Amino acid sequence: MTGTIEAALDKVPFQITDPERIPVKRYYDEAFFEAEKEHLWPRVWQMACRLEEIPEVGDYVEYTILDKSVIVVRGKQGVKAFKNACRHRGVRLANGPGNCGKSGFVCPFHGWRWDAEGDCTFVFGRKVFSEDVLEQTEIDLEPVRIDFFAGCAFINFDDNARPLRETLGPIADRLDARHADKLKMDWWCATVLPTNWKLAMEAFQEGYHVMQTHPQLHAVGVGAGAIYGPDGDG
Repeated sequence: MTGTIEAALDKVPFQITDPERIPVKRYYDEAFFEAEKEHLWPRVWQMACRLEEIPEVGDYVEYTILDKSVIVVRGKQGVKAFKNACRHRGVRLANGPGNCGKSGFVCPFHGWRWDAEGDCTFVFGRKVFSEDVLEQTEIDLEPVRIDFFAGCAFINFDDNARPLRETLGPIADRLDARHADKLKMDWWCATVLPTNWKLAMEAFQEGYHVMQTHPQLHAVGVGAGAIYGPDGDG
């Protein structure tokens, strides 16, 4: 098993051999970005929304990653996720959040319609099609794997990926101990950052910047002040 892992790691470009020195090309190399598109994003769990965003039946949000778009919607049978595409011609059905309770999801091209459960409820000019191509399994919205943790909905395009809880590792137990599932959203802000996704994520994952960037937190002993001491020393 060890040999298999080592052989796989040998094929990874710009390997990290020193945890304090990340190869800079991981942040701008076009080929590495293409590798992430092929091997990372189609296979990992991704937080698509807070369940608070879709409290009522019919409420939905659109989640987009690269060229993939997903609808996360609350139906009568719970929260589900579907590919954001008409099963007829692949036209996008949703753009941003909304509620489909009254009209459903309507294809803007040919008028086909789906409800919050992903079931196709209307096909315009149904008689022009052969019945065998209109079987429900063929025309219902295509589901996307979904799971939940700490009040969030996560999606994964890989049906063979490990369960969400397993991939979270020990962080799941730590958050459970702090009742993360009972946390509520106070306010919400979304923006598009003109940077590599890793730079954005790293900025939110470390507290080293707090003393300089958020001095108000450092002053009350939170963030970097609590981690590095009053003088910023380790």
